[in-house]
Amino acid sequence: MTTSFEVFPKKFDCKEVKKDKVDVWISCFQDAISFNEVLEEDSKKLLRLWLIDDAAQWMLDIQSIADSESWDLSRWLEELKLKFGVKPSDKLGDIWKIAELRKDKELQWCDFNKEFKKYLNTIPSNLYTDEW
Repeated sequence: MTTSFEVFPKKFDCKEVKKDKVDVWISCFQDAISFNEVLEEDSKKLLRLWLIDDAAQWMLDIQSIADSESWDLSRWLEELKLKFGVKPSDKLGDIWKIAELRKDKELQWCDFNKEFKKYLNTIPSNLYTDEW
C-alpha cells in the first residue's frame, strides 16, 4: 500500500504547536499511521521525519536510551507529550484568575459559561466551595 502523506498533520515544531494542542497533534499522527497501515518500525522512522527543530534535536538526544529500552511508537509519543505537552502543574488554575474572567461583547453567554466551567475544573477543589 502506498503511504498517503496528505492525511498526516503538519510537521511537529514545538515552537508552533501550543502545549495544549500536543495531544491533538499526537492523535492526528496516530490516525495517519493507522490509516496507512504503517508497520511499527516504519512508524518510528516517520515520526523522526515529522519532528523538526528542537523536537528533532530532542529525539536525537534520547535515541540511544530509546534504542536500549526498545521503545515502540506509543512510548515515543508518550515521551513527546511529556516533553512538549501541558504538564500537570501547568493545568492548575487559581481563584484570582477566575475572578478576572470577563465576557466580551461578541461572546455568547453559553460560550462564556463553557470557558468559565473549563477553567473552574483546573482549580483544585480545596481552594473553593460550591456553597454561597
